[in-house]
Amino acid sequence: MKSIKPVYRRQDGFTLIYVLCFLFLAIGLVVSILDLSTNHRRIAQRQTDLERAMYVGEAGLELGASYLASNLATIATVTCTNGSIGQGSFSCMITQLDYRTYQIVSTGIVNNVTRVVRLQKIYEPTYAEFSLWSGTNGVVWFTLGEVFTGRVHSDTPLYFMNPNYNSGPVFSNVCSTFADCYYSEPGSYQIKNGSTNGITFCQGLLLNSYEGTMADVDFNSTTNTSLLNQANNNGGLVLQGTTTITFNGGTVSIVNSRHSPTNFVYTPNPQGLIYIQKATSGTTDKAGRAYLQGGSITGQLTIATEEDAYINGSILYANDPRTITNSTDALGIVSGLDIVVGDSAPNNLEIDAAMMATGILKPSSGYSSPFSSSVGAGAFGVDSYSSGSPRGILTLYGGIVQENRGPVGTLDGNGNIATGYSKNYSYDKRFIDNPPPFYPAVKNQFQWSNWQEGPN
Repeated sequence: MKSIKPVYRRQDGFTLIYVLCFLFLAIGLVVSILDLSTNHRRIAQRQTDLERAMYVGEAGLELGASYLASNLATIATVTCTNGSIGQGSFSCMITQLDYRTYQIVSTGIVNNVTRVVRLQKIYEPTYAEFSLWSGTNGVVWFTLGEVFTGRVHSDTPLYFMNPNYNSGPVFSNVCSTFADCYYSEPGSYQIKNGSTNGITFCQGLLLNSYEGTMADVDFNSTTNTSLLNQANNNGGLVLQGTTTITFNGGTVSIVNSRHSPTNFVYTPNPQGLIYIQKATSGTTDKAGRAYLQGGSITGQLTIATEEDAYINGSILYANDPRTITNSTDALGIVSGLDIVVGDSAPNNLEIDAAMMATGILKPSSGYSSPFSSSVGAGAFGVDSYSSGSPRGILTLYGGIVQENRGPVGTLDGNGNIATGYSKNYSYDKRFIDNPPPFYPAVKNQFQWSNWQEGPN
């Protein structure tokens, strides 16, 4: 009988092969899972390090901004500072772009992973952002129909006339006070406290809001940022004693008895600054005072005086920004005492400028206000405002910053101008981002145009 072949033995061999193949597949799958898990952990760790490096880089920006604020007067063109935070470190570079703007670039590093972040165009906001700023507002009312397109601030209470009417004053930018607000009942002058019904605050009303002080203005200290040293170090013009200035487009005609020649024509730099200081020698024409005779402005110029600035004629931009949208003409007037519209100024006067009457260089004795004994130093107003006949309209295109709010005219019993000028004020909104050159800044406040990641 033929024997039956042991087929089952050959099946055992195939089973072993199947088991080995399955084992190899399982091992491969496990290895793949482990490798995938390792990659996931590596990716997760890198993602964590990227996020941590971002936090460290942003912390470097904060510390760089703090360093900039604390060392603004002495900071170099390029300043670097380094530090560590937790398991990361940062390298921060502060670069001065021009006399008033900076940028900060910070590199955060965690486990050799880097992130670069930056703040662009960091700057201290200037007082040119205000259409009206008063240290002491006095009991001066914001009345029906008045419209303010720039910021308005007073360190003392704000007074609003008849706010329950629909035509109350309109503030299209921030309105703030370091004190309180008062309003009058319709049809009366009785002062009430607390209500602002009928007044339009497009960007809010801020109470107990600090917005700088005239002490922020540095006229003649030894620091690089004083107006005197800015003029000396940036190609400006420094004059001593009483000075008369007439604007002739891109040039100015100057008369100064202490200069040689005494009568000359000056062409300011594109970012021009004329500084007029008190004379310390001689017996005549010693006052650091300017008489601005009017004329046309082409270009950008700031005039700083250690004493009063008198305005005796209309000062107009050659390229009127109200009709020529790309105009860069700009004028700043910064006075250590008062800014005064003189008796010789014409009726229907116009002034195109950002003006700042600080009063901080008031003499310790012998000061007499050009307006009245009730007005302190550092005011913009009209000489002899309370006498004579009405002088027409005072048109201002720019802004007024003053320590004490000065008078420009008086009203009769019907609310019409009796003496001095009626007001037609409008704000030059270009000054929010582009103030006149070297215009004083609100200290210890910084703004920046944008934040971005990456070196470019």
